[in-house]
Amino acid sequence: MAPAKKGILERLEAGDVVIGDGGFVFALEKRGYVKAGPWTPEAAAEHPEAGRALLPFFAERSFIYCIFSTFTFTLYLLSPVPHLPSECLCGLLSAFLTVFYHALLRRVGRVRLRPGSAVRQLHREFLRAGSNVMQTFTFYASDDKLENRGNVLQFTGQQINEAACDLAREVAGEGDALVAGGVSQTPSYLSCKSEDEVKAVFKKQMDVFVKKNVDFLIAEYFEHVEEAEWAVHVLKMSGKPVATSLCIGPDGDLNGVSPGDCAVRLVKAGMFT
Repeated sequence: MAPAKKGILERLEAGDVVIGDGGFVFALEKRGYVKAGPWTPEAAAEHPEAGRALLPFFAERSFIYCIFSTFTFTLYLLSPVPHLPSECLCGLLSAFLTVFYHALLRRVGRVRLRPGSAVRQLHREFLRAGSNVMQTFTFYASDDKLENRGNVLQFTGQQINEAACDLAREVAGEGDALVAGGVSQTPSYLSCKSEDEVKAVFKKQMDVFVKKNVDFLIAEYFEHVEEAEWAVHVLKMSGKPVATSLCIGPDGDLNGVSPGDCAVRLVKAGMFT
């Protein structure tokens, strides 16, 4: 039985350097799997690489067809009966191609594609590069963000969050990596909804992370420290370590809270240090 992995706090207390992955939104946008503008992570649940899934089928059937055609043509040449006119031979080969083509179309309709291939591949690239944390591709995966960007009918937030957790866990298991579930800023906060309403959005994502048993949680890329505090309050309910990152400059957050005060407020909210 493999030894249990050290958790994030154990690694930090031991002085280990812990490197995460990240930047999935922009990396996958450049690869054609995320739409610029919405920046929502449907790619975690989509089937973006249908062509790759079909390659084994094409290779297998093409090989069989080549053998069959070669065998048939050889018999034709060795046959003691008078050879058919070239037009008949072309018609015979065309018939073989037609049968093969329709069989291919029927088979394509039954192919089961593996979801999240692009996300899985990017996780693996980070793992090979030395990342110790596989962060779930759940940036902007809250229901209100998906609805705000018009994507709620395609995939629900729960579907995306669950798929992202499964992908991160799968790749983390290929090395000594941890899985971190992440939440980000919400349209609900920017729309001046109440603290309880905003926290309810975070809790829906957190419930998935708890169900999937991620190793720790991240409140990621918040422009307002108040919303980040609310996120930490919710994520701490999981009983798991919580990290936080802000999108601020030297002057502080968008409400003018200084970087120092932001740090103090997040520590008091329960972020691990």
